[in-house]
Amino acid sequence: MLITSELAQPIIGKIAKVAGRNINIMDADGVIVASSDPERIHQVHQGAIEVMEMKSERLIYPSECGNLMGTKPGVNLPILYLNECIGTVGITGDPKEVYNIASIVKITVEALLQQHYLSGQLNQKRKVIQEWALDLVNPHFTNFIDLEKRAEFLKMNTVQLCTFVLVEVGDFTNKTSIYDELSEKQERILQLMSLYFTPHFISFIGKDQFMMAFQDKNNHDLIKIRHLSERIYKKLRNEHFDVCIGIGTSKKTIIGYRESYKEASQSIKIIKKLNYPKKVMHIHEWGITRILDKIPEEFMNSYFNEFSHHSSSYLDSELQDTLEMFLDLDLNVELTSKQLNVHRNTVNYRLDKVKQLWGLNPKRFNDAVQLKIFLFFLKINENRNATV
Repeated sequence: MLITSELAQPIIGKIAKVAGRNINIMDADGVIVASSDPERIHQVHQGAIEVMEMKSERLIYPSECGNLMGTKPGVNLPILYLNECIGTVGITGDPKEVYNIASIVKITVEALLQQHYLSGQLNQKRKVIQEWALDLVNPHFTNFIDLEKRAEFLKMNTVQLCTFVLVEVGDFTNKTSIYDELSEKQERILQLMSLYFTPHFISFIGKDQFMMAFQDKNNHDLIKIRHLSERIYKKLRNEHFDVCIGIGTSKKTIIGYRESYKEASQSIKIIKKLNYPKKVMHIHEWGITRILDKIPEEFMNSYFNEFSHHSSSYLDSELQDTLEMFLDLDLNVELTSKQLNVHRNTVNYRLDKVKQLWGLNPKRFNDAVQLKIFLFFLKINENRNATV
């Protein structure tokens, strides 16, 4: 590691006031690169040169200053990193008085340099992961061999199953225009996610989205992943983030990983399209809705208009809620009555009312499918009008 002014001066700023003494940091050539006395920066410090040569401490007393270039009375100690001497830290004053302070300052400087190095390594790893993740989700990037090689570097075994989870924080980048504030929020979200998840990696992939990958030798425990997703959702909501979470299926190979991401992404899109009350959804939970979401908008509008024309009126909220619950619970009247906390006869009455108004019997499979399709289109149309 090279000690530079950019690296060392912030460290001086952190500890100079606490130490109450003038502190200098010298590089491997004995040049003062940071100091609480700005006038001494860029001066050659003879005592630091001797420290680097001997790789040991150098105490300078008042009687010696005239013979040593750029020095003042004080204590100069080697800065060690990975058992190598990379520079010198000096503190001005009577060596007998400041030696203990200098030792504490030395330990602090070494710890801060270590922290800086680890932080840099972490940021570099994040950058590599982010670049790989961005290429993985980019449909126009088709160099799968390159993705495989980089996956190996990231210690991802692509013959193992991997589940992708997507976390979208609504209007995250749009509402944060200051770069430092944006970075701070990104870091906070990554920290919160790391507290609850132990994925192979977490990465910010832009468009207000964070992606996680869970890799294992065996099939992933969907219940566990869903539980963790619910926890991170609640934690982010508690910090006033608007969150949706989509979960894909476990798949192998780079192509499979891209599919798992697409599934998680589609799950979020459906949540937003329907303004769905549940904000954490696995792609399999959508059932037929997942297929309906792929229908072209032109056909959707045509079907919606045709159905609306033939039905005598719209359902009130009570009838619509009952119908939706009935369809979601596999046409089970008993379960629907329990879920709505009403008598089964009430459910039957409401379903008969739907048949009367729309001409389709919810208890017949083919009619139920048509009703499911129309309700999906109806929700999309209502949400579209609400945002206009």
